[in-house]
Amino acid sequence: PIVFNFGAGSIDEQVKLLDQLNKKYVNVVVILQEKDQINIVKKYRINNKLISYSNIPEILSLYGSAKCIVTGRLHAALPSVALGTPVIFIRTHDSQRFSLLEYLALPINDIKGTSNVLRYLSDIEKNKFHNKLIFTKIEQLKKKYLDYIEYINDEVNNTRSDRV
Repeated sequence: PIVFNFGAGSIDEQVKLLDQLNKKYVNVVVILQEKDQINIVKKYRINNKLISYSNIPEILSLYGSAKCIVTGRLHAALPSVALGTPVIFIRTHDSQRFSLLEYLALPINDIKGTSNVLRYLSDIEKNKFHNKLIFTKIEQLKKKYLDYIEYINDEVNNTRSDRV
């Protein structure tokens, strides 16, 4: 399946994107991350299979087995990346939290650029789209973080030995 997870804001545009996905793909599953998202489903008469975010084992299984995750939520993007599933991230509102995804070289698409999302999905089908660079960036970030912890520990130990 292709998993779709509504981000915050720009709901009309996200529904248009979901409609485009439904026209091209048979199995698009929608994860409802917030309780009030059921109102979106009702308002727009969305007929996709729905999964509540409270069903964590099913969601993680879906994130790991999906063809792709289309989301505007970090809560969907990060575990999917960790499970090796391609992620197409859509920016549905301005947020500084996305800087981590940008650092990790995860493509971030403006919600109004649905053609990019469809192009990435096409690339995924042709095995041209992958997140391998993300894992390289994660390893680099991990090394920098561990180096920083070592530096802080050395500074603390030096400060302690200066007192003795």
